[in-house]
Amino acid sequence: MYKNRLIQGMKMGKCLLVSVIVPVYNVKPYLNECIESIVKQSYRNLEIILIDDGSDDGSSEICDLWSLRDGRIRVIHQENRGLSGARNSGIDVSSGDYILFVDSDDLVGPDLVSHCIEIMGQTDSDVCVFRFNNVSENGKECTDSRYKELFPKEKTLSPRDAIKQILLMRLPNYAWSYMSRASLLKGKVYFPQGKVMEDLATTYLIWGGASRIAFLDEACYFYRVRSGSILASKNIKFIHDCKDNLEQLTRDLKQLYPELYPDAVNMFIQYLINFLFILYQNKKDSPDAVYRNETKNVKREIVHQINNIGLAGVSTLNVVKLIFIRLGLLRIMVSISNLRNKRV
Repeated sequence: MYKNRLIQGMKMGKCLLVSVIVPVYNVKPYLNECIESIVKQSYRNLEIILIDDGSDDGSSEICDLWSLRDGRIRVIHQENRGLSGARNSGIDVSSGDYILFVDSDDLVGPDLVSHCIEIMGQTDSDVCVFRFNNVSENGKECTDSRYKELFPKEKTLSPRDAIKQILLMRLPNYAWSYMSRASLLKGKVYFPQGKVMEDLATTYLIWGGASRIAFLDEACYFYRVRSGSILASKNIKFIHDCKDNLEQLTRDLKQLYPELYPDAVNMFIQYLINFLFILYQNKKDSPDAVYRNETKNVKREIVHQINNIGLAGVSTLNVVKLIFIRLGLLRIMVSISNLRNKRV
């Protein structure tokens, strides 16, 4: 049905509109390059929505200048509401058939939108997930993400099977790592305002409403690895927000896809183990009482999640990691994890 609508629209000389939503907050050194990569898309029927989320470094003025240069660009200025609030504002004002999120310090390849449109039409899918590469802060160095080897070889998967790949950590669930039909979001799914790692609380809901999930095995998005980014700033708030989002995810999936519940809990446990790594790394910067209390809470949550599925349901990898922690080998595990995490 979706494929037929696409073909019919093309025959009538109409191209479906794609809303590209870009949350902007104090990214002046990278913003021009980001917007230029969007403007140069080979697919021209775009609605480019720049949400200036209270920037005070000159990013606001850059957005306004771009809106004068390209009539497809619309700028929304608002008080700071965070990344989730900016994305939600973009969803509310968007009018496209599709929605694509782009972070304002990242870059997109020139054919990202056209390739997504093409493969979604060919496969009658509502979501297209694409690979991404990492680029350095200066935008020069480029490396494959760790998901390259794990990316599905299938052209499409059912929503259930695609969500399972997220739970097994074989697929990214970043809001910018896929393009989706707008009706999967508008009035249905919004990002939790004030929380980081908001993707954990939304991607499975968006994909769950799709007919099929398509996969574009090509790096069309370029994620900029920089010290000031959210993913690089992992602290206690990061831990608390992730935990809240993971609790919501496991509750929802227990209802939506009960057979995926053990996988969801195992992903939760894996995140909790990573939280112990983060706390250990930040130990010097945290008062002893805070470090001990947060570590105790995380360990208590690990026990709770194990009880939810029973020890027999815990993955072998998680069991091995927990044994290493029990043996007091956390420092060695953190060193190994740091080496692996150089690739996002």
